[in-house]
Amino acid sequence: MRNLRFLSPEGSVGKGKKPWSDPLIEMMFSWSVADVFNDKLFQDKVVEIPKSFVSIETYLNSFVYPLIEEVRADLLSGFQSITQAPIVRVLSLQAVKNEENSYLAVLDYSSYKPTNGDVVFLSNGRPSQASNLLSNGCSDVNLALFIGGGYERQRKMKVSNKLGIEKLKEKNKGASFIYAVYLINVTTYKRIWKALKSQLNQLVFQLLPNPNHSSVSGASALLDTDSFDLRNVELKEKLMQFKLNNSQIDAILSCTKSSKLDSKHRIDLIWGPPGTGKTKTVSYLLWVLQTKKCRTLACAPTNTAVIELASRFLSLAKDDCSLHLGNVVVFGNETRMKIDEDLKDIFLKFRVEKLQKCLQPISGWRSCIKEMIDFFEHCLSWYQMYQLDPNMKNPKGSIPCHDALLSLQDFVKSWFVQIQEEVTRNLKILGQHLPRPLISIENLRDINEVCDLLGGFLHGLTMQLDVQVVEEAFKEDNAGNMLCKARSDCLKLLRKLLLTLNVLVNGNDIEAMCLQHASLIFCTTSTSSILGNVKQIKAIEYVVIDEAAQLKECESLIALQLPGVCHAVLIGDECQLPAMVRSKISGNAKFGRSLFERLSQLGCKKHLLNIQYRMHPSISYFPNSSFYDKQIKDGPNVLDKKHEHHYLPGDMYGAYSFINIVGGQESSFGHSLENFVEVAVVNQIIKNLHEESLRMKQKISVGVICPYKGQVQAIQNKMGEYDVSVDFTVKVSTVDGFQGSEEDVIILTTVRSNTYGSIGFVSDRNRTNVALTRARHCLWILGNGSTLSDSKSIWMELVLDAKARGFFFDANEDMSLSQAIIASYIEQGSIDALLPIHKLSISQNEMEESAQKDESDHAAITSGAIKSFIEDGSTEDK
Repeated sequence: MRNLRFLSPEGSVGKGKKPWSDPLIEMMFSWSVADVFNDKLFQDKVVEIPKSFVSIETYLNSFVYPLIEEVRADLLSGFQSITQAPIVRVLSLQAVKNEENSYLAVLDYSSYKPTNGDVVFLSNGRPSQASNLLSNGCSDVNLALFIGGGYERQRKMKVSNKLGIEKLKEKNKGASFIYAVYLINVTTYKRIWKALKSQLNQLVFQLLPNPNHSSVSGASALLDTDSFDLRNVELKEKLMQFKLNNSQIDAILSCTKSSKLDSKHRIDLIWGPPGTGKTKTVSYLLWVLQTKKCRTLACAPTNTAVIELASRFLSLAKDDCSLHLGNVVVFGNETRMKIDEDLKDIFLKFRVEKLQKCLQPISGWRSCIKEMIDFFEHCLSWYQMYQLDPNMKNPKGSIPCHDALLSLQDFVKSWFVQIQEEVTRNLKILGQHLPRPLISIENLRDINEVCDLLGGFLHGLTMQLDVQVVEEAFKEDNAGNMLCKARSDCLKLLRKLLLTLNVLVNGNDIEAMCLQHASLIFCTTSTSSILGNVKQIKAIEYVVIDEAAQLKECESLIALQLPGVCHAVLIGDECQLPAMVRSKISGNAKFGRSLFERLSQLGCKKHLLNIQYRMHPSISYFPNSSFYDKQIKDGPNVLDKKHEHHYLPGDMYGAYSFINIVGGQESSFGHSLENFVEVAVVNQIIKNLHEESLRMKQKISVGVICPYKGQVQAIQNKMGEYDVSVDFTVKVSTVDGFQGSEEDVIILTTVRSNTYGSIGFVSDRNRTNVALTRARHCLWILGNGSTLSDSKSIWMELVLDAKARGFFFDANEDMSLSQAIIASYIEQGSIDALLPIHKLSISQNEMEESAQKDESDHAAITSGAIKSFIEDGSTEDK
C-alpha cells in the first residue's frame, strides 16, 4: 500500500508530505489494486468500538479505521460489480492549471451523468471482470473523484494517478475514447470524516455517558416537576385533542420541557416499535418545537424517511394558521427525494426559483407594485394616450390586437387584470415563502388585505358600469364611489409595503437566506453537513433524528456536530434493521451500531410508545412476546372486529398462520438462494387473492417478503401482471425493502429447506422482527417447519408458538396449493423428488387407483393431481 503512513488515526499529515484537503480521499487514492482486494488490509487496525469511552478523543478515533475499512470494502464491491456498473464516455480531458491532479472532463451523458462524490475507474473500456485487474498485474488504479460541475457536459475531477491518466490519454490519441465506470459515491464517507475531525460541539460530550448520566434522558414527563408547569398542562390538553395516547404525549412533553428554559445539553430517546405511531409522534413533537420557536433540524437516514416525516408535518401545519410555512424548508436531491406537488411549497429548490423571479429588480414585486400605483394614478391619462395611439404597448410590453378602439371600461379592465395578476402572484410568493424574520405579521396582514382589495376592485370592474362611474373611480375627491374607495385603500397599502417590506437580498444568496432564517429544516442526516457551510446561519438548537436506529453512530455525528446544537431527540427501534455495513471486519467491530442502540445497551431510559395500531392481535402476539417483553398493547382499532378480514376461505387463511411446506428445495441463484416450491405456493396464493378481490370488488394490498434477492427475482418472474384498476397491488421485495412499510396481507417466504437446520442470516432476530410486523390484517408464513425448528433460532420459537396457538397448517391441506406444488416439481423435472415425500408409487395404475379414492384421503388427492398433470403434459403456469 503506497503512502499509507501519511495518515495517522487522528488525520494528521506526516512529515515531508504535502497537505491534502481531503485525507480520506488521498488515502483511498493511495491504494493499489491488491490493496483494494485485500480483505485483511486493515484487520490489525480495526478494533471493536466499545460501549463507553474514557475521553472524547478515544470516542472519535474509535470510528476512524472502521470507516476506512468500510470505504475499502465498498470500493471492492464497486469493482466486483463493474461489469454491470453505469459507464460514461470521456470525450476529452484537460489538466487544470495550478491544481494538482485536477482535470476538466467533457462527458457524453447519454448513459450516465456523474454527480459530485462519484468515484469512477478510468480505462480504455469496461473491464470484462474485476479479477482481470489483478491477473493482468495492474498495480495502480486510475481512479477519479467528481468534485464539481462546469459548462454543459463539463465536469471537474481529481485523479489518483496523473501519470496513469496521461498514459491513457496518449494511448487513446486519435483512437477510442476513455471511459469512466462508476464504482461508489463517497459523499457520506467524507461528511462522516469531517464530523470526526471537526471542532467539538458540547453535545458530543454527552455521548460518553454513565448509564445513569443525567444528560441522557428518558424518564416519564409526568415524573418531572417541570411537567406540571401550567403551559405543559395546556399543551397536554391540546395534544389529547389530536388523539395522541398517553405514551406519545409523555414522550413529547418530556423531550420539549427543557426547551428555552435552560442551556443544558441533553439527549432524549423515543422507542417506537412497529405500528406505534412513531412518525405521528415525531410530527407533533416538531409542531410543539415550532410553537416554542425552537430552531430545529429534522433528519433521517434516507430520503424516503425524510419525505414521509415532512409530509406528515405539512399536513399538520396546514391546519394550524399560526405556523408560517416560510419558516419550513426541505432540501436535498430533487430526483432522489421524489418531491410531490404538496411538498413543493416547502422544497428549497422550488422556493428559491419562486423567490428569484419575485425579487428581480426590474420585473419583481417592487416593479409590479410601482406599476399598479402608476395605473391607479394615471389610468385616465393612459387612456387618452391610447385613444391617440391604439398601438400603445400594454403592461406586458405587447401591442393589443383589437378590431375597434376599446371603451374606457374595457381598457381599464384589460390593463388592470394584467398588472393585478402580477402583483397578487408576487405578493403571495413573498407571504408564503419568505421566512418570518424577513416579513412581519403586519406585512402579512397588509399583503392579504391588498390582494383582497385588488380582487374586489376587479369584481367591481366586471359589473356593467357607465363611463362616468369608471372615471370617478380614478378621482381623489369622490368618497361615495366604492371603486374609488377600494382604489384609495389599495394605494395606501401598496405604498406602505414599498416602505416597510425590505427584502434586501442578492438573487444568488436566496438559498443561503432561506436556510439562515428557517426555523425547521428537513434533510437526510448526511445532507445536514451542508448547513455547516452556510455563512451567518442561525444556530440549530434541536436535532431530531427519525429512524435513528438505522443510522451508524458516526453518521449521526454529522448532524450532532453542527454548531449550537444543545438538545437531540433520537427516535428509533434497535430491534429492527440496523445500518448496512459491507465490511465483515467493520461489522464485527460494531461499526454499524447506532447511537440509539449503544445508549440503550448502556441502560439509558427510553420513552416507549406502547400501543400498536397496525397489526391484528394474532399477528402482534409473537413479536410482542419475543422482542418487546410483552410491553406493547393492542390499540382499540385492531381489537375491533372490523379489523379482522377473511380474504380467503379456511382457517389456513386467517389473520396469522404458518404454512408448512415439506420437501421444498432451496437452490443457489448466483450469490443468492431461491426455493421453487415456495415460489409456486406464493404465486398460487396471489392468484387466489386476485380472483377473490375481483369477485368481491375488494381492495387488497399484498406484500411478499423474501430474505433473498434470488427468491424475489424468481417470484417476480413467475408472477403474472395484475390489473391495477381493481385496486389489487402486489409488492415483492427483501426484508430491507419492507422496512417502514405495511400492507393488508403479507406473505413471508423463508426459502430455507434442508435436513440440517441451516438457515443462514434468516436467523437474524432484527430481520425476523421486521418481516413479522409489516401486515395489517393477515400474515401468512411459508416455510419448512422441520428446518426452521432444527435451526435452534428465533424461528424454532416461532414454529412452536404457531403450533401451540393452533396456527400451524400443512400446505397440502389446500387443494390449490397441493396442485401448485406438484406442478412446480414437474416443471423443474423433479417428479422423483416429489413422490417419496408423499409416499407415493410412480406406477400409472396406482396413480389412477388413488385418484378414485375419497377426497379426504390426502395422498390420493396428491396422486390424482400428479396423474392429471402427467396426462396433460403441461402445467397451469405454462
